[in-house]
Amino acid sequence: MVIDSHCHLDLLAEKKDINQVLLEAAEAQVAAIVVPGINEQNWLTINQLANEHAMVSFALGFHPMFLDKIDAGSIGRLEQRIAESISNSKLVAVGECGLDFYQGRENERQQKSLLIEQIRIANQHQLPVILHCRKAHQDLIALLKQSPPLNGALFMDSVAVISKQWTMSILA
Repeated sequence: MVIDSHCHLDLLAEKKDINQVLLEAAEAQVAAIVVPGINEQNWLTINQLANEHAMVSFALGFHPMFLDKIDAGSIGRLEQRIAESISNSKLVAVGECGLDFYQGRENERQQKSLLIEQIRIANQHQLPVILHCRKAHQDLIALLKQSPPLNGALFMDSVAVISKQWTMSILA
């Protein structure tokens, strides 16, 4: 059984027929797909996709590349939405959250603070996190040592590097 733990079906739906995409996924032996949240603007859409399609689940969170949409009440709204959705078996994680320094470190403090808050929320609701990491591997490892996700994590983007470094850091 194959599970796609990171597929932005909501963005794909703008260009393709989702029913056809899901049919092709099933034919390729994909049994389940998790659609990660990137900001508040896509939460309703991904929730609806999950409710309409048996093989689709969703995660709620803030992607580090969309910080321009974050305001002082964003974390509170995420907490509220997760609390309201926790009984929905289709909500399976918090994310996509993480660190992305590809375009620089100008908002590093905000990214780290937001990630710590999302890990806290995930831990509070006993959910895993879907982590995004680009050009920030050492920073992410250090942050995860300080604020570990207690219910697991899926690493996106640089899986091999993170997995090896994370394993080595635990053994050290």
